[in-house]
Amino acid sequence: MTKVFLSAIITAFCVLLGAPAQARTIWFGDKAETLEIRYGKATVLRFEAKVSSVQNAEKFEVAPLNDQAPNYAEMSVKPRSTSSPDTVTFHLVSGNVAMLRLIPVSGPRAESLETFHTVKKRQDLALENSSPPELLAESTEGGESDEKVELMKALILGSKIRGYQIRNVEKVLATGLEGVDAMLLRVYAGKDFNGYVFKLTNKASKSKYQVDIRRLKIGEPNLALMSQVDRKVIEPESTGKNVAYLTIVALPSSLSRDVVLPVAWVKKEAK
Repeated sequence: MTKVFLSAIITAFCVLLGAPAQARTIWFGDKAETLEIRYGKATVLRFEAKVSSVQNAEKFEVAPLNDQAPNYAEMSVKPRSTSSPDTVTFHLVSGNVAMLRLIPVSGPRAESLETFHTVKKRQDLALENSSPPELLAESTEGGESDEKVELMKALILGSKIRGYQIRNVEKVLATGLEGVDAMLLRVYAGKDFNGYVFKLTNKASKSKYQVDIRRLKIGEPNLALMSQVDRKVIEPESTGKNVAYLTIVALPSSLSRDVVLPVAWVKKEAK
């Protein structure tokens, strides 16, 4: 009885703080993303930046989560009725636009819907930017493959994961390429796997560089199991597209000092 009561207090405290432990991430792009929300209860949307304006929200009550101290990056959305769904457009101060097709749901099924969602811009998480299929499919049964995927998610989102010690390193590494800086940002150390997050920065004014994760190596034999990069071509500094984040899942015996970064200069095409 005491444990149940204590659990209820902790759950209520987390909700009041607006820090749900299991918030689902909604990745948005150029098209509307579908989201089912409960009728009769507010759903919290936590955006990557503050919301500057909202369009086509007549069927919903949309307001900051805390009206006493408004934070326009955390919005409360509540359906006014169970009528047909509608696409609501959220304009962010960052310049990004999130379109969400909101579907009110009532009845028993509504109870299973999550009420906290993190809304982020899609960061090139498509398959073509992930590890080669043979690495992703190396183990499709059992918990080991699931753990690798969960670790990769944590590396990308910068979140915690049970069983892993996280060290913020910020160590500068040599790339052997003029104008390209590399920094090891974080290391996730666990019993079964290690995870690494690298930041690659192109400071050249004209040259651009390609990140080909098929050439990634950690030691000999190669201990890398899975990798992902959010930008395959690092453009010159003036473009604003000169930074890429490389995330790697490797065997626990791997060392960051053995990483061979898969960055190469892109030769200019002859006119």
